[in-house]
Amino acid sequence: MKATSDSASALDRVPGPAVIDRLLQLVCSLPGRGEDARAVLNGLFGDALADQGSSLATQMSMRTAAGIELPLDRDGLAAAFPTAGPRLCVLVHGLMSTESIWQFPERHDLTYGELLAENRGVDAVYLRYNTGRHISSNGRELAALLQQLIRAWPVRVREIDLIGHSMGGLVIRSACHYGAGVATLRDRLRRRGPWPATVRRVVLPLRQGNFAPRPRDCGFCQYASLCRVDAHDGIEDEPGDAS
Repeated sequence: MKATSDSASALDRVPGPAVIDRLLQLVCSLPGRGEDARAVLNGLFGDALADQGSSLATQMSMRTAAGIELPLDRDGLAAAFPTAGPRLCVLVHGLMSTESIWQFPERHDLTYGELLAENRGVDAVYLRYNTGRHISSNGRELAALLQQLIRAWPVRVREIDLIGHSMGGLVIRSACHYGAGVATLRDRLRRRGPWPATVRRVVLPLRQGNFAPRPRDCGFCQYASLCRVDAHDGIEDEPGDAS
């Protein structure tokens, strides 16, 4: 009975058709910012939109720095990463955001992931997801998606770094909790899972008081220095305000 009432409560929060139409007009009126506007809509009503099966609900996916969805199959990943290596960096945005949060404000053609790829020799991928869903729902789905990613990666993954901004850090924590149970026997025999065994660093930049700054508000040198913190036996939080 509780599940039914919870579902009904979620559906009650869905805006009416007139509001949806107005929001759609708003999204379409923002040149080049449509995906960001949709992310805000999902942050507000994402759980209810997902329950309704709405086309407005963001589906979890792995993306490139340019926002292009990555196919999680060997051929597709090999085409997207022709020089794929054994070290991955997965960047997870926060509430009402997309992968665009990792761009520099003055250089929209450059992201922190790309600089980490250049400076640390990792292959950077970006998660996009519905931030209006429950943390545990997104965590379970991310755990399964990461297993798909390392299963299909062109070479055997030996190291994964996870970087989460704001809510992204909570989703990462949840995914690490569920990750051990998503590897199949074949994955284990092929030494492609479970993926948490390959995690070397989890970076959750926070300001004092647990308010997360936007990555674009952090100096890159400061941000990159956080990525040198090893989380050998678990997740290690680092304060994001070193000034």
